[in-house]
Amino acid sequence: MEITLEKIDIIRERTGVSYREAKEVLERNGGNVIEALIELESKKENTWAEEFSVRSAEVIDKVKE
Repeated sequence: MEITLEKIDIIRERTGVSYREAKEVLERNGGNVIEALIELESKKENTWAEEFSVRSAEVIDKVKE
């Protein structure tokens, strides 16, 4: 599938990523907007889970003190 500015704009509007990130995720997903959105969503969920894990460990350590 072709990667167009319209597709890049859709990705950017829905996710807030840069033009470069939007283009790269579209390239990785063959220009498929839905697959690109799913990939970005998946990364966001993983990042949130990792951040939550780190923060909760910090809180537990402070409570133990």
